[in-house]
Amino acid sequence: RLGVLSAVEVVPVRFHAGRVQVLLTQREGNDPFWAHLWHNPGTVLRPTDKLGDFTDAFTRICCGELGLTSWESPVFIAPYFWKDARGSVVSLVHYVRQEEYVETETARHWDANDLPKGFIAGMEPIIQLAVQAFVTNQKTAKE
Repeated sequence: RLGVLSAVEVVPVRFHAGRVQVLLTQREGNDPFWAHLWHNPGTVLRPTDKLGDFTDAFTRICCGELGLTSWESPVFIAPYFWKDARGSVVSLVHYVRQEEYVETETARHWDANDLPKGFIAGMEPIIQLAVQAFVTNQKTAKE
């Protein structure tokens, strides 16, 4: 591959029973790279996306992938450069605080320190960046 993919990653996080949890979704069985694997929600940027911000990507993730009708603005954390099954990727890592989410068979909360088996390899650092920023920002907001 001659190019590097650009992706927007959004890690939905919450405090539940004193622990940090992340909402992960499961890929469909016909996914050519990661059939049935769990991952944080995200999308590759498309040439048709509106320039200047990531509104189109956030809408695909929050409305399409998660089925939400409203959400808080995702908080940008950092870029993360890595290699996945498709090639090199620059992921723009965000978190979104999402307290009220109805879990489904293919979307559920997991303890941030106990991610499921059948998880897309290489995505754990993205989740840990988001969780660390979320915890830090929550502590700062209380002070």
